[in-house]
Amino acid sequence: MAINDDNINRLVSLAQKGDNGAFDQLVNMFYPQVYKVILRSIKDKAEANDLTQETFIKVYKSLTDFRGDSRFYTWLYRIAVNTAKNYNIYQMRHTPITDIDYETAQITNRKILRDTDTPERNLICDQALENLNKVLASMSEDLRTALILRDIERYSYEHIAKVMHCPIGTVRSRIFRAREYMSQHLE
Repeated sequence: MAINDDNINRLVSLAQKGDNGAFDQLVNMFYPQVYKVILRSIKDKAEANDLTQETFIKVYKSLTDFRGDSRFYTWLYRIAVNTAKNYNIYQMRHTPITDIDYETAQITNRKILRDTDTPERNLICDQALENLNKVLASMSEDLRTALILRDIERYSYEHIAKVMHCPIGTVRSRIFRAREYMSQHLE
């Protein structure tokens, strides 16, 4: 089945009437995108998978509340962003701060080496990635979300405005401030 608004609207309508097969098709269509949005926010594949499933559970439970005022995927992505945001807030409030040694950090962050990689290059890449993640983590949730949706996910300003429930001008301002923040804080 082709993915277009008419097919999506038809599947949503059927799912709202209790057709679980239609809902399964919606999950299959949108799971990869929702997972990617959540993963960009929390950086943990296992947790992102769990939160993606949690997002679809929330969607299933509140599907009858979807009135079609916006596109289905806009509504779905807003739920995904809020799920990730709530997870991040919970983690910040409930995760104890611990020291991590250099070797452990290297093991968890290092990718599989390629023949052309050198230890120096890997160290520089690891440090750059670590700096980028630190700056992203220190940014407000609204700025980080806007920046990720625009610069990584490549969504239009209009789509981001719908997902974030704010005017396009606010989206533009958040993206500008996020980019400015990044340039000021990255070495």
